Amino acid sequence: MLGYQEMKSGGEQSAVQLAAQHGINGEAVDPGSSTLGIEKQRFLKSWIRTQMPTFTSSEVVVQRQLDAYNAKNLNAWLATYADNAKQFELGGALLAQGHEAIRARTAPRFAEPNLQAILLKRVVMGNVVVDHEDVIRTFPEGPGRVELVCVYVVEEGKIQSASFSIGPQVLTPPG
Repeated sequence: MLGYQEMKSGGEQSAVQLAAQHGINGEAVDPGSSTLGIEKQRFLKSWIRTQMPTFTSSEVVVQRQLDAYNAKNLNAWLATYADNAKQFELGGALLAQGHEAIRARTAPRFAEPNLQAILLKRVVMGNVVVDHEDVIRTFPEGPGRVELVCVYVVEEGKIQSASFSIGPQVLTPPG
């Protein structure tokens, strides 16, 4: 975990990661909402409100989403999506639309004990970000991984749409 001094000097990436890990979004300090001390919460919230631009680059938005995903912080993760965002199978079916449906689709995954997305490659072209990821999951059949290609369209600092090409599940051999 980042220390206070590292957070103060680490710039946007450090602060964004710390905020995602602790569910901090720039709103008022809630003494019971984080494992961080009040002074650290106040500093981080102040930094977010004053230093983070209203609209950031598409890559920064998608990185915030990935950091919140790996922190299993559903609220911070969902905050990277527009209220009416859509998720699709790549080139096809609508999977979910709007925060309520996206939350319902994603919440069970965030309960998986070993959930982690490992970024293998990222390509950015304007407001489109393409991530190639290896995701460690707990499937009903047991632990394993799945390869994904995710295509995000970002406008006005929020993910407007996300399309996923999902590879086959590969179970981790026992032992």
